[in-house]
Amino acid sequence: MKKIPLGKSNYKDIIDNECLYIDKTLLIKELMDLGSGVVLIPRPRRFGKTLNLSTLKYFFEKTEVDHSYLFEDKLIWKEEKYRPMQGQYPVISLSFKDIQDHDWQNVYEKFKKLISKEFENRLPDIESSLLGEKLNTYKRICASTASESDYSDSLYFLSEVLYNHYKQKVMVLIDEYDTPIHEAFLQDHNNYYEKMVRFMRSLLSPLLKDNPYLEKGVLTGILVLAKAGLFSELNNIDIFTLVDERFADKFGFTSSEVRQITCDYHLDDSFANIQSWYNGYTFGEVQGIYNPWSVLKCVGSAGKLNTYWVNTSEHKLLKEIISKASIGVQSHLWDLIEGKTISMKIKTTFTLPEVRRNSEVIWSLLIFTGYLTYNSSKRIGTKWIYDLKIPNLEIMGLFEDLIKSIFSETILNQDVNFFLESLITGKEREVQSYLEEFVLKHMSTWDVTEKESEKSYHMFILGLLVSLAGRYQVLSNREAGFGRYDITLTPRQTGDPGCVLEFKKVQDNETLESAAKRALDQIYRKEYAYELKSMGRDVIAYGIAFEGKKVLVLKENISG
Repeated sequence: MKKIPLGKSNYKDIIDNECLYIDKTLLIKELMDLGSGVVLIPRPRRFGKTLNLSTLKYFFEKTEVDHSYLFEDKLIWKEEKYRPMQGQYPVISLSFKDIQDHDWQNVYEKFKKLISKEFENRLPDIESSLLGEKLNTYKRICASTASESDYSDSLYFLSEVLYNHYKQKVMVLIDEYDTPIHEAFLQDHNNYYEKMVRFMRSLLSPLLKDNPYLEKGVLTGILVLAKAGLFSELNNIDIFTLVDERFADKFGFTSSEVRQITCDYHLDDSFANIQSWYNGYTFGEVQGIYNPWSVLKCVGSAGKLNTYWVNTSEHKLLKEIISKASIGVQSHLWDLIEGKTISMKIKTTFTLPEVRRNSEVIWSLLIFTGYLTYNSSKRIGTKWIYDLKIPNLEIMGLFEDLIKSIFSETILNQDVNFFLESLITGKEREVQSYLEEFVLKHMSTWDVTEKESEKSYHMFILGLLVSLAGRYQVLSNREAGFGRYDITLTPRQTGDPGCVLEFKKVQDNETLESAAKRALDQIYRKEYAYELKSMGRDVIAYGIAFEGKKVLVLKENISG
């Protein structure tokens, strides 16, 4: 069996060391068949972007070493039209993945170092083509002593130098183009996001727009930030996101590819579990795309299931979104955690600051970063609506863990445990006391408005109940009996009671007590406890009423 290329993203190293390689070389055909001069292909983390750009580099780059042997048994070599393109172009290949730091000056120094290295590596081959001031500028960039203006123009300048030396237009490959901007956004307390965007625009715009020395440019990243001002002057970039048809099967593993891998590594019996944990993505019209990082890690661990992809990031932006989202967004997230789909409008292009103020952009961010996927889409007028879902068990676990961590940072864990134990043992006074204390200290952060106040309590208590997931099945807003309850807790082990929770806001001419009694009466009238009773479970029914920051909890026991 071939070695699993864990952590390897250099195409030549993978082939030379006889590692497992899933053949994606027809990406070359799709790319060259496009009329576009510049394409941007965003995909989630660790879905093969870096390896694919490395593949392009070894296919196209003109070097003294013949790299055609790397492709002779690959799918692209069967397409004779493309063979003459191998090894024919000068290539500028850069990755911005390490261009991140806590302030602008450090980030700028990293840009200088990256660019200087690209220049320095080429100097022995092309020095004979450089004369006068061009040679001086080139050497200043190599030595990291050039001006910011020189660095802003450096990649365009390099494309001109390479064209003049090789008499051939240049291929430009830029991996993780959006990482510097993403990280600048997360470091906004240091206030260099706008400065980053301006520098990136000055660096990339001359290189990619109307550049007479450019054959093709390929950029990869996670998000489409073209309208952030980064490419504001560019009208020649074609963007192919994961909702587009082109390149749909070139990133990530298809179902047939994973079946072959599990067969080759004698893990046929593990296929169903691997499917549940790492499958579920839709790219374009191709359904059943697998997370390649997790699949390879799982196969390399003899089929052991784990949160491999999830553990490669701190998920800072996702955590911020969930903790600061409106009650409406949090409610939809709970629907997703419960296995439901939600229909949302998706924007393929946005700015990162929009994420903090526009709920539509939150859903777009989650789908393009790989935390959500879609079942289907439809156009309504000029808008595209997508049916979103959590793709697999690995991501489901991430959402549950993040919600737990968010609540554990808001409230002491022992307080949460006290509340939960009081709830399932029927101690309504302790439950009320806990809610009253929390409301007084924290409720303003939950955007309690007159319109959404009932949802606020609902979402807050749901967040607390995540900690019970191992002991109880927590369900929200499901049909039961003759209506739709707020929350039920179905015990997973013998001896534990079930719980039904109903929330009521005090209406005009009503007291807290009458509102709580109305909630209990609804539980009885609409038979919300019917399924729990049919299982032979005792049930604790809670009517929870609130008026602003005042809370009252009433309880009744229902025999199973």
